[in-house]
Amino acid sequence: MSGGQYHPDGRGKANDFQSPPAIQSAWPTSFADGGGLSVNRDTLRQVSNAMKQDIAEIQAVWSDLQQNGLVTEADLGEWDAPSGLADAAGNAFAGITNFVDDLIQAHHAVSDRINTSANVYADAETNNIALSHGVPI
Repeated sequence: MSGGQYHPDGRGKANDFQSPPAIQSAWPTSFADGGGLSVNRDTLRQVSNAMKQDIAEIQAVWSDLQQNGLVTEADLGEWDAPSGLADAAGNAFAGITNFVDDLIQAHHAVSDRINTSANVYADAETNNIALSHGVPI
């Protein structure tokens, strides 16, 4: 089939797709030899602590919402329309509660792992220093 909808190289004439440029690595080339990479353990601990503060703030807002923000039948009246709205709001709130609980648990797990990583890096550095001091020059 010559001519038609395609160029000789297979590109379509009607919908001429151009592939995006290749993704370039964001990893600095200066780290290629491994000598320039270091871990700032204090920064890791700051991130972990900031995440724990985020968790505390989310829990405070969520607690306030649970105590003061949920619309119930008692607030709207006990006839069909308000009762249905209260049920729908309650069901949505239950789903959001599960999501927020999972989010808090995941956030807490990441914060713990970051803190653990900082401690592991500190232990590794301490061990490397001790080993290097034991090597005669």
